[in-house]
Parts: sequence; structure tokens; C-alpha cells
Amino acid sequence: MGTWIAPATEALGLSQEEVPVDDLLTLTAVIARRVDCPMAPVSAFLVGLAVGRGADPQEAMKKLTGLAQDFT
Repeated sequence: MGTWIAPATEALGLSQEEVPVDDLLTLTAVIARRVDCPMAPVSAFLVGLAVGRGADPQEAMKKLTGLAQDFT
């Protein structure tokens, strides 16, 4: 993963430490299993959009992970 994260974060002007990889992978895995595979990257984008508007990254991922776990 590091071979992708390093150049990707650099290209976006971010540091690798800012990217909660494990939490994002958990989020997208839960959504892919409980909701629908195509919604995993869309949900990651939604978290990024919310964070860009001031939301706490951990809280945003926690909310969507919980929502997906309860999704029927």
C-alpha cells in the first residue's frame, strides 16, 4: 500500500500520516459487504467531502460504518 499512498499523498499535497488507511479500509469493506460494492468508493468520497467541510475524519467514518452495519 505504501507504494501507492506515498505518491498519491504527495500529488495531493498531503502527508501520509493524515491518511487513516486502516479506518478507510474498514469503512469500505463494511459498506461493500453490507450495502453494495459500488457504494464503497462513493462512501469514501462522502467522508472526504465531509472532512473537507470541517467534519472530524474519525467521526465521519464511524458514522458511516455504523450506518452500513445497520443497513437493511
